[in-house]
Amino acid sequence: MYIKTLSDAGITHLKLVGRGNYTDFMERDIRNLRRTLEILEDSSTEEEYIRAMKAELFPNGCSHMCYAR
Repeated sequence: MYIKTLSDAGITHLKLVGRGNYTDFMERDIRNLRRTLEILEDSSTEEEYIRAMKAELFPNGCSHMCYAR
């Protein structure tokens, strides 16, 4: 599920899962989420958002350890 879909549904808060995760991984996750939200604000359509988010955050595809598709 994309953040755009969650936003459209009225979801206003997210929880990042990080128990047992290294601090630098959590920091990267927080920075990526912040950037994802900025991309969401700058996008006028869901297609534009998905294209921009994948191009910037997953230029080589998902590592299979992420929720975004």
